[in-house]
Amino acid sequence: MSDSHEIISLEKQFWTAPAAFFEQHLAAAVLMVFPPPIGPQTRAQAIASLAAAPRWAQVDLAHRVVTELSPVACALSYHAAAKRADAAPAYTALVGSVYLREGETWKLAFHQQTPTNAPPATVT
Repeated sequence: MSDSHEIISLEKQFWTAPAAFFEQHLAAAVLMVFPPPIGPQTRAQAIASLAAAPRWAQVDLAHRVVTELSPVACALSYHAAAKRADAAPAYTALVGSVYLREGETWKLAFHQQTPTNAPPATVT
């Protein structure tokens, strides 16, 4: 896909950029699904919570796969390893995002994180 580099660049910035970046690059009807206790968030909720949260100092996106769903939609999946500036242990997650082309720009329409460094769930 010719826009793969642009999509990956946007995704990295979603991890590290300030909340103003989200205002510019989130689709109007975005759904963000974060691990508990945050859970699903609308555009307004995501922008508000990210404005109050410390941003990630660095992120590595490994095993990236960008799939064209249509000429105006693509999905990105990867394994993230992110660190805060305070050098706490890295946060790792399997991540999926969907981007929609609006005019000349890509907008994030869906994002979900599944932590991989959390204790395993038990089934009862």
